Amino acid sequence: MFVSRSVLRLTLALTTATHNCRGIELTDDNIQNEITTACDSAQLLQATAELYKTAVAHLVAYQARNAKLHQMCVVSAATTTGQTKLGFVLLQALGNKRMAQAAEVLPRNLYHFIKFKTTSDLKTGMLARHAAQQALTDGKTKEHAAATFNDSPTAGGERTSFVHDQTIEPTNICKQQAANTIGTSKHTLAMPLSKVFFLTPDTDVTQLKYSTTLSISCGGSGSVAWKSSGSDIGCSDSSNAPTLKAALKTSKLFAAAGPTKQTIGRSDEDSAACTADYTEYLNYWPTNQDVANAACQYKNNKQQAPADLGSITLTALKTDGDFKALIRQTLTVKEPATTATYEAINKIYGTDESS
Repeated sequence: MFVSRSVLRLTLALTTATHNCRGIELTDDNIQNEITTACDSAQLLQATAELYKTAVAHLVAYQARNAKLHQMCVVSAATTTGQTKLGFVLLQALGNKRMAQAAEVLPRNLYHFIKFKTTSDLKTGMLARHAAQQALTDGKTKEHAAATFNDSPTAGGERTSFVHDQTIEPTNICKQQAANTIGTSKHTLAMPLSKVFFLTPDTDVTQLKYSTTLSISCGGSGSVAWKSSGSDIGCSDSSNAPTLKAALKTSKLFAAAGPTKQTIGRSDEDSAACTADYTEYLNYWPTNQDVANAACQYKNNKQQAPADLGSITLTALKTDGDFKALIRQTLTVKEPATTATYEAINKIYGTDESS
């Protein structure tokens, strides 16, 4: 079948457009140029906080998630004898230790999560307001529709203000295109970023750009022209109803530059070291650096949750430091060799590594 070049070009264009609109999973390596608006920055922070929250929630549910299996070990240890009993007693002890570890880790992780969540929520509110203000004012002519002066100054004429107060419309500002997505391309975040954020610059959020250009124009119908007579100047048209119109030049009240890179740690190469600790007092207007510091502190201070009891395998037991310490307590040798520990585990649980 013959396919014309124009059809091929159209097909390639459509394919490229479809690809460009498709969301990607954002990482430290590909996030460059993917965060382009204040809303994108806000959604990136919220997606990060959501991942942190999921990790904390998983830790909160550790006890409930493992209680049934732990109780089975307790009951089995009480109702069996010999090596079988010893095996369940050791698993019960390992369960006790992991339960205690989860309870110990939780307050620390929760503390750092709340610190980041508070900072990121405040920043998200700032970014959302900035986006709403930009949507309201950018590119709009700052004038009143009836800002004119007629040709009857002795009667008072028509005089109105140049600019009306405008009201921000907050509805659906920075609303996600789909649940847990970022930007109009619906990017996703599977793992928290560890090196950089891309955030609207602090100066964009704080800087107001005032218009100072005032335009006076001669208006009317037909032949419109400025005129002068002696020391007087005026405006004429063909209908004998000229108008003078004053308007402020089109302007943008807020900076429109896109988000820029904000390193989470000291640099891309040294993301483990934080630039600073949390602010001493709650900052209701957090800077991008404050957000980065909070993310860095969470990343560096959160502790790993213990593995679930349901993930226990013979291979895992042989490499688990806590379990090997429990096994050594059952041996009569003062300083048992590694092989003795493995042999004791095999004696109790068998040698089937797939179990």
